[in-house]
Amino acid sequence: VLKGLHLSLKPGEIVAIVGASGSGKTTLLQLIPRFLEPAAGQVRWCGLDLKSLDRQSLRQQVSWVLQEPLLLPTTVAENIGFGRDGATRAEIEAAAQAAQAHEFILRLPQGYDTRVGDGAARLSVGEKQRIHLARAFLKDAPVLLLDEPTSALDGESELAVMAAVQRLTHGRTTLMVAHRPETLHIAHRIVRLEGGALFKEPARPSR
Repeated sequence: VLKGLHLSLKPGEIVAIVGASGSGKTTLLQLIPRFLEPAAGQVRWCGLDLKSLDRQSLRQQVSWVLQEPLLLPTTVAENIGFGRDGATRAEIEAAAQAAQAHEFILRLPQGYDTRVGDGAARLSVGEKQRIHLARAFLKDAPVLLLDEPTSALDGESELAVMAAVQRLTHGRTTLMVAHRPETLHIAHRIVRLEGGALFKEPARPSR
């Protein structure tokens, strides 16, 4: 899928990947937490081949925000709390506030103790995404992977989610699959993936 690809990210840099469906954007993301292993070449972290690193320890350093957020059939607080073992309720609520989820959570029948998922309270896609972002805020990993986090949202939900995403990327090394201008504007650099190879986009003004 990926051929002759070379991409380096600086600490704290936000790099957006654009390209047609099936060009390998999500595949590229999956190499970082070792969901996939390269058939040739290396993926390096601070100069170390990822294959030399323990998978569990590596994945603790990475947060992944999916296009379609996954919620478990348990409470809102427990869904956010999966971001970090042993998190306190105060830390969970602080993460929800950072993700702009606190207010709508309080409006749920039992607030943070409301059960969500199959057969429980229904949430909009934007609300689910903000819970997913709250989980990432709680995890506080230095590397962030975003796989088109706003592509399934309406305009109002996208604004709320993008405000949270922009806050989440601050100070984190971020690799982001995106195509909508509202998402791309937060990137320091944009690269295009075509036929498994990367091409630099034209220079963009500084943010």
